[in-house]
Amino acid sequence: NIFKNKNKTIGVFGFISQYKNFLQVVKVSIENDYNLIIAGSTHPTSINYGIQNAKNNTAKEISNEILKRKIKNYYIKTAPDDKHLISLIREVDIVIIPYLETGQSASGIASLAIQYGKRVVFSDTELATELSRFLNKKPVLFDVNSDASLASAIDDTLNTYNEKEIIFNGYNFSSNINSYLSSLEISEVSS
Repeated sequence: NIFKNKNKTIGVFGFISQYKNFLQVVKVSIENDYNLIIAGSTHPTSINYGIQNAKNNTAKEISNEILKRKIKNYYIKTAPDDKHLISLIREVDIVIIPYLETGQSASGIASLAIQYGKRVVFSDTELATELSRFLNKKPVLFDVNSDASLASAIDDTLNTYNEKEIIFNGYNFSSNINSYLSSLEISEVSS
């Protein structure tokens, strides 16, 4: 366990950029005394990727913003390998997908969080609408323009949803692999 207190731990994961809206989660985390895990890196297609002193290095900007706000209980890991990323997802009580609207219809982090049985809260964007078709129950949403809505969604989710309650309805790695193989007319693989 990363933190030495009994506070709930929330997490945001994946490529760090402005549209991911992680700073809203930082603000709500501070106001509600949550532990916070941020794990991700700058997307390789970002302008000036790899330049150490780039002004648009959002991972660095978010880290500096967190430090400036004097948040007590946080853990930041930039560029975690797959194993470490999964262990951090498993560490949190709830995963937040706070993305601003981009028209994005999928999220690897959302899929991993659901696969590993985490409670998940989504901003009310097209991504949640698209993903909800594959889930056994409606995901928890918050108004991306409201810190109060995010805080309420986190609180409601922590108090009313059990872990592993939301699952992919009929989908898993094996079924997805077999669907891809079928579309390519290749024999099925065993689980």
